[in-house]
Amino acid sequence: MSLAILVPHLYLLRPTCCAVAVAKRTSFNAAQNPVALLQLCVDRRCLIFQLLHADYVPGSLRRFLGNPRDSFVGVGVDKDAERLSDDLGPPVANTADLSPLAAQRMDRPDLRQAGLQAVVRAVMGVDLVTQRGGE
Repeated sequence: MSLAILVPHLYLLRPTCCAVAVAKRTSFNAAQNPVALLQLCVDRRCLIFQLLHADYVPGSLRRFLGNPRDSFVGVGVDKDAERLSDDLGPPVANTADLSPLAAQRMDRPDLRQAGLQAVVRAVMGVDLVTQRGGE
C-alpha cells in the first residue's frame, strides 16, 4: 500500500491510537544520527516510512503526527517523539509511554523504566524477538 493512500486513511480516523517507533541511522558521530525509519501501527495496519531514503516528508504525515486528538504510544515514545521533532520540525502532539502505564496497572514498579521486551513479557507473557536482539 502506498504512503499516499495509507497516511490520509490514518489521518481521517478520529481519534486514533497509533503505536510509534523510530530507528536512527548508525554513525560514529552522534550529531549525524538522524531518524532513518518511522514505524506507525494502527490496529493491524502498519506503515514503515524510510526517512533516510525519502526526498521529503508528506504534509499529511506531519499533520497526523502533530494532531493533538491522536495518541502516539510506545515504550520510550517520548524520546522517539523528540528525535522526530528534531529531524522533521513540528512536535509529535500527544504521546503516552507504555512502561509507566504497565507499572501502574500491574502494580510493578520495576516496569517503570523497562524496555519493550520486558513490558511485552510482563503484559502479554511472551518473549518478543527483535532483529537487534536487545531491549
